Amino acid sequence: MRRYGGDDPGPRPVPETPTLLLRVEGEVVGCVALAAEGEVGEIKRMYVIEQARGRGFSRLLLAGVEELAARHGVELLRLVTGTQQPEAVALYESSGYEPIPGFGYWGDEPESLCFAKRLG
Repeated sequence: MRRYGGDDPGPRPVPETPTLLLRVEGEVVGCVALAAEGEVGEIKRMYVIEQARGRGFSRLLLAGVEELAARHGVELLRLVTGTQQPEAVALYESSGYEPIPGFGYWGDEPESLCFAKRLG
């Protein structure tokens, strides 16, 4: 069973896409990108390497991308995750994200779960 889907065939983020990297002792251990169009933003490609999981880095990245989104004028921040990522689902739910109808390329997939949070 695969925990993560394949490569996203949708549009690639442009080089100017705001992206956060999390470094520990000089090594990149996590990342997250923000796709924003006006008042709606989407969390893209949030990932923490396996060796660094369980140390609160995902929560740190999530707080960082929320702050970044607010600075870009985003009022509604949404994301797509999957049924095979229960840790991610728990993180988002405990951080105030609520389930929403599917959206985007992966929105209609049966294993996709979509969430959103109002900022501010």
